[in-house]
Amino acid sequence: MSNNLISVIVPIYKTEKYLTQCLESLIKQSYKMIEIICVDDCSPDDSITIANDFVKRDSRVKIVHQQSNMGLAEARNSGMAAAKGDYIAFVDSDDWVTNDYIEVLYGLAQRNDADISVCSYARSLIWSDKIYKQDTETVIEYSGRDAARKMFSSNDYQTDVCMTVAWNKLFKREVIQNLKFPKGKLYEDQPFALKAYYNSKKVIVTNRKLYFYRRNHLSITMQKFNIRVLDELDLYDDIKKFLIDQNDRYLFDVVVARKVPLAISRYVAACYAHDDPASKKAYNHVTKEIGNYLKCKKTSWRNKVKIILFVLSSRLFVLHGLDVKYREEI
Repeated sequence: MSNNLISVIVPIYKTEKYLTQCLESLIKQSYKMIEIICVDDCSPDDSITIANDFVKRDSRVKIVHQQSNMGLAEARNSGMAAAKGDYIAFVDSDDWVTNDYIEVLYGLAQRNDADISVCSYARSLIWSDKIYKQDTETVIEYSGRDAARKMFSSNDYQTDVCMTVAWNKLFKREVIQNLKFPKGKLYEDQPFALKAYYNSKKVIVTNRKLYFYRRNHLSITMQKFNIRVLDELDLYDDIKKFLIDQNDRYLFDVVVARKVPLAISRYVAACYAHDDPASKKAYNHVTKEIGNYLKCKKTSWRNKVKIILFVLSSRLFVLHGLDVKYREEI
C-alpha cells in the first residue's frame, strides 16, 4: 500500500474547550503522512492560541486564517484550497477520532480501489468521554449512484447521517476538487456529499465507529427554533435541480417525498415558536412543491390527501395534530 499525503481539514470557531482533544487525536494518528490544516474562522476565544501551540509541537499542523468570520462552509472551502494531499478528510474541531481513523479509511480506499471511504460514528454528549464498544466489522461496497440513493433512502437515522455528513469520510482529491460547500447555509454537507458520490465510481463503508461526534447544545440545530433550520429546504431545491441535470428521476422523487413532510414539520415548529416569517416560508415551500408531491410515486395517497388539506387550511392541520410521515414509505 502506497503512502499518499492526506490532508485533514479542521475548521475552528469557538471550540477552545474541545480543540486540544481534537488535535491530540489527529497528531497521534497511526498513519503519519498527514497534514492538519486548521482554518481559523476568526474565533473570538483562545482557540487560535491552542492551534498555535500545536504548530510548535508538530510541523504537520498548519493554520489558515480567514479575514472575517464566514462560517463552517467557507472555512472548509478555504481548507480545501490550501490542501496538498491526495486524499482529504474533514474533522470538526469539537469532535475527535480514534488513533487509527485515517489508517483504516485509507486502507479501505486503497484495498478496494474506492474514491470515498466512510466509517460509522458514536454520539457523545458534551460532558461525556465514553468509549463505545466496537461492533463486529461489516464492510459494504456501493457504486457512487447507489451511495447517493442510500444517503436519502435509508429508514435508519444512523445510516442517513453516516452517508450524508462530511466528517466521517476520506475523499480522493479528484472527486471533490471542483466542489464547494454552499456558503452561509446549515446542512451544507448534503449537496456536497451528493455531488461527491456522483463523481465517484466506488464508495466503501465500514460500520466501525472511528469518529466521535460531540452533541453541542450551543449549536443552532440544538437550540430553540431558529429560521436558519429552513436552510435545509432551500438546499433540497438545489439538490432537485442537480438531480434533474443528472436525469435521476428516482432520487428526485425520493427527495420530494422527504422535503414536503420536512417543510410541514418546520412550519409546525415555527407556529409554536410564533415565528410568522419562518412559518410563511415553510408554507411556501409546501405549496410550490405540491405538484411534484402529488405526481411522486414514492408517496401514498393518504399523505397526498393530507398535503392537500394542509394547503387548504394549515392552521386546522396543526390544531388537529395531523402529520405526514415519509421514512416508512421510501
